[in-house]
Parts: sequence; C-alpha cells; structure tokens
Amino acid sequence: MAAMTKLSLDAAKSAAKEYFLWCSTTPGFGIRIYPSGKKVFVERVRVGRATRRVKIGAYGPENNK
Repeated sequence: MAAMTKLSLDAAKSAAKEYFLWCSTTPGFGIRIYPSGKKVFVERVRVGRATRRVKIGAYGPENNK
C-alpha cells in the first residue's frame, strides 16, 4: 500500500476476517479493519524480542462514540 490518506482509508471495506493496511512511508504504522467495519489505528512496536501491536485510536466519527 502507498502512503495512507483519508481517501484510501475511507475506501477500505470490511471483509469476513479482520485485516491490516500498513503505511509505506511510516514503518510500523497501520490500521486494523474489523468485519464490523470499525477501523483502529495501530503501531507495531518491539518489546524485548517480542513484537506487539498497540492500539492508538479509532478512525472516523462513527467509531469515536
């Protein structure tokens, strides 16, 4: 995926399973898209040897209730 833009995030549709879209300009930054259509920004971080995904916040006004 190219750089994340509002247009590309709005165009991302839900699927049967959750999936990630990763930003090509900011390593480790992405968005998780749930089957319900909810979109949450995530950051991939390293803690010791383990890699974790940290939730940053929801995307869009319908998700910030």
